[in-house]
This record gives sequence, structure tokens and C-alpha cells, in this order.
Amino acid sequence: MSCALEAGADRPLLLKIRRSNTTEEAIEQIEAAGFLPGTMERLMERIGEYLGRRAPLGLETEAMVFDASGRLLGKTKGAGRLLSEIRKECEGNNEGQNFSG
Repeated sequence: MSCALEAGADRPLLLKIRRSNTTEEAIEQIEAAGFLPGTMERLMERIGEYLGRRAPLGLETEAMVFDASGRLLGKTKGAGRLLSEIRKECEGNNEGQNFSG
């Protein structure tokens, strides 16, 4: 809820989010009000900060968040680059195997 608040959500929306029975329902409420991009941007910043503090020194971490249908809702700043590097490494080590991820 705090990320939605930081994105500009008003009290009525925050109450709808709080009353939501599922994460998907909360996402629908946030999206219908037009605050999903800003909310996810702030959430991904927080996730990135948390991962950076919690990961062992030298371990590169990134994150991607999807809804239940598989739609990408957000990703940390370096997620696309890290995913590309991992795919290249996997393709180089496993020629002939399909990594469509």
C-alpha cells in the first residue's frame, strides 16, 4: 500500500487495496485507478534496494515481478541485462538445448 501511496493513490483507493482479498484484486484496483506504473516503479526500487542489502557481497541480484497470468508488472533496473547474460551463458554451455524462458 505504501508504494501506491507514494505513487499518488488517495485514501479511497488505499481502502480498496486494504480490503482486497488477493494480490490480483489489489493490482486490479491500482490499475483501474491509473497508478499501476508508478506503484510498480516504486516497488521495484524497494525490491532492488532490499536485495542489494541482503545478498552476499559479490552476488549480483535483480528481480522481475509477474501477475498470475504471466504479465510482467515490473523489473529492477538491471534485470533485462542480467537475464540476457544468463541466457548467453546457458546457450554457450548447453548447445542444442532450447532456453526460451
